[in-house]
Amino acid sequence: MLRPLARGYRRATPLVVFAVLAAGIALSAWLYLRGFRRDLRAQVARELSSIADFKVKQLVAWREGQQHEWAEFRSNAFVNAALRRAVAGRDPALRRELAQALRSKLERLNGSAALLLDRRGAVVAAVPSGAVPSARELEVLARALRAPGALLDEGEPGDDLVVAISVDARDPERGGLLVRYDTTRALSDMVLYWPHPASTAEPVLVRRDGDFVMRVTNPLHTTAARLPLSLDIPTTRVVRGMSGIT
Repeated sequence: MLRPLARGYRRATPLVVFAVLAAGIALSAWLYLRGFRRDLRAQVARELSSIADFKVKQLVAWREGQQHEWAEFRSNAFVNAALRRAVAGRDPALRRELAQALRSKLERLNGSAALLLDRRGAVVAAVPSGAVPSARELEVLARALRAPGALLDEGEPGDDLVVAISVDARDPERGGLLVRYDTTRALSDMVLYWPHPASTAEPVLVRRDGDFVMRVTNPLHTTAARLPLSLDIPTTRVVRGMSGIT
């Protein structure tokens, strides 16, 4: 009676050992996979955080750079004298020279328009020719005339970014310079640059516009300019203040 049981036990023992080993291997594999995914997630989080910090520093440097560039333009002794003479009179040759100088500066800084205005807000020189200031830009210039340096104004969603500065810091009522930047054109290349090879990852700059999220820079993977804030997607989550990997 015991002999058949013993033979059955000996036959079952390898199966039990195999089952235990298989379960151990499966558990080890699961633990390894869970640890690998956790480490990979942490690595991706560190990389994304580093890229985001880098992008923010780039944008801050760009903003400060535009103000510095136009303050330096005004402080040049030759340019400053020409600006003051131009707003005081109507010398066509001088206005053409200033327009050329403004055009060269705009091309280097990737701006879209520059206007030299007299104390009454009349256009003295403009690039491109025919450009006129908007009511909002005249208000920005009025504030800039009371500021010691260049003033940067973002406006409302969809507005151009504007830099304004007085022609003469010692006599700000002489007039001033207005410079427009199409932020989509000026910032897209800088924001889109991705330091690691990736087929789907990309940074995009967005801002809130009421109940919508509006893109500031052109994304690669969508043509949508505005998205409802009610959508539950990463773009809307970040505008609502959420952060992290989703």
